[in-house]
Amino acid sequence: MRRPLRDAACHATVLLSGFVVGVCLLAIALMALAAIAFTGAVTTGIPFVVMFTGERDAGGSPAVVIDGSFASAMVLVLIFAVGWWAVARAVGDRRSRVRPASTPAACS
Repeated sequence: MRRPLRDAACHATVLLSGFVVGVCLLAIALMALAAIAFTGAVTTGIPFVVMFTGERDAGGSPAVVIDGSFASAMVLVLIFAVGWWAVARAVGDRRSRVRPASTPAACS
């Protein structure tokens, strides 16, 4: 027997965790790209999200210029979170078909 409130809470938890993981992965990628642009004086980025333009002044000091869109970054994170939820849902559905009827399901 399925409980709608518990199912909704499970889905919300998976979406929230997908959002948090997406934000963290995007932050790691952005920090790595900024470091590459800073140290190598090159232009790197994620199309439509952010561009890092590395440069060196006459004295050789590195600098980086950041040009980005917060809205595009959030769209990217939301796409990741929905994909995270879809995969979790598919795995949960597969497990619920394999599990014996007497075994309780946590979030399937």
